[in-house]
Amino acid sequence: MENWQAVDSVVIRAPAERIYETLRDYNNFGRMFGFGRLPRGYRTRILGDEQLGEEGSVVAQRALGMPFKCRIEELEPNRRIVENFIGPNFEGIGIWELEEKPEGVKLSYFYDAADTGWRSRLVFRMTGTSLHHHFFSHGLQRLKEKLESEPQEKTWPAVEGDAWQAVDTVVIRAPADRIYNTIRDYNNFGRIFGSGYLGLGYKARILGPERLVEENSVVQHRILTLAGRFRWKRRVESLEPNRRIVERYISDHEGTGIWELEEKPEGVKVSFLYDAADISWRMKLLHRVMGTFAHRNFYWNGLRRLKRKLEREHELETDTQTEATPASTNGSWNAKDSIVIHAPAERIYNTIRDYNNLGKVFGAGSLPRGYSTRILGAEQLVEEGSVVEHRMLYPAGPLRFRRRVEALEPNRRIAERYIGPNYKGTGTWEIEEVPEGVNLSYSYDIADTGWQTKLVYQLIRNPLHHHFYSHALERLKRKLESEGETRQSGEASKLENVPG
Repeated sequence: MENWQAVDSVVIRAPAERIYETLRDYNNFGRMFGFGRLPRGYRTRILGDEQLGEEGSVVAQRALGMPFKCRIEELEPNRRIVENFIGPNFEGIGIWELEEKPEGVKLSYFYDAADTGWRSRLVFRMTGTSLHHHFFSHGLQRLKEKLESEPQEKTWPAVEGDAWQAVDTVVIRAPADRIYNTIRDYNNFGRIFGSGYLGLGYKARILGPERLVEENSVVQHRILTLAGRFRWKRRVESLEPNRRIVERYISDHEGTGIWELEEKPEGVKVSFLYDAADISWRMKLLHRVMGTFAHRNFYWNGLRRLKRKLEREHELETDTQTEATPASTNGSWNAKDSIVIHAPAERIYNTIRDYNNLGKVFGAGSLPRGYSTRILGAEQLVEEGSVVEHRMLYPAGPLRFRRRVEALEPNRRIAERYIGPNYKGTGTWEIEEVPEGVNLSYSYDIADTGWQTKLVYQLIRNPLHHHFYSHALERLKRKLESEGETRQSGEASKLENVPG
């Protein structure tokens, strides 16, 4: 499972009580929120007799053909609704928050959930949170239009421009000071952030002699999109080294953009928070048509390009043979497969060490096809320090990687390290005597570092690994047990031929 976070908000000029009651009316909420744009057919329904959601109520929902349910955990009248996604397809929390503002009531939806179904996993791998934001930006606007079109007992000051909010994050395994200075280097930042996807032609330039932005530096941004060329400027308001950069939009938009860096066990969490109103007719038109979808798509892809660049540089500077940092959302996987074999532990141990022939046993007849292994050296059986090259044919094309033997415990354990390309991490063979035979298991904890492995694992994750190893271990079991039977029958025939 992989967690996704998102925040969307809108200011509605209507009483908080009316907004709160509209949110609780789940039997009718889906028709209003999901009508007209993606995802079509969005529906919500309370699984009970209550007309409005209460604490403990379970709500069935469907979007893009994906059913899921949420349970209402907590209600704070006119202020807060806490939901718990209980599957299928999603597990996590969603929170509605209402906050009184001078210009109206700010309604926000916070989402922190993991995709647990193959369809939800596929959608999020392809679009990140951009589709979620596209849906919620339009849904909140439809909710705003409905509530504001109803007769009002109170008037609010007019808001100049259309305000939009967005938050995008990524975890990067690199030092915070390098990330911070890479963002400050706006003269080169655009080449990293905007190459290759939507945002083609994105450029940023500091309007001054400084190489890295300082407080009051002004940065010119420009981007070429399908809707034409857009330009805007941001002025740096404040800098907190390795923690925060606050910028203010001063043309085409009005508002703030904030870069935040937060140290986490798995790396540095980098977030860009955007809260701005568009004041030019082109920006108003773009946001009216697409909501924050284009913004999300651009930042989601841009942050991942920034992540790839910085992690690649960091890996080159550090010793790749040291213990790997826990991998981030872009691909840390672990699994364990085992089987009981009726054969001596010594024979199993030496069969595994014979990597020149193990691939022929392991990879015959099932996915991935064409699996082969080869010791990169003169030894017949692997020793400590031996490097083994593995090759296989995936649906995404041929794939290769190497593992180095770190430690050997005769007839008990073989510890290996994935040293790239495509994977980095550890793998361990364990042999254990049990009453019914010898239990052989292989466990691995790795990060995928190549585009093929990322694609395969993001789409189908560990099932392919289990499919391969379950079949491979079965083939190994059949081979060793058949050899044992052959030896026993040969020894028996010898005994029969011995003169009595």
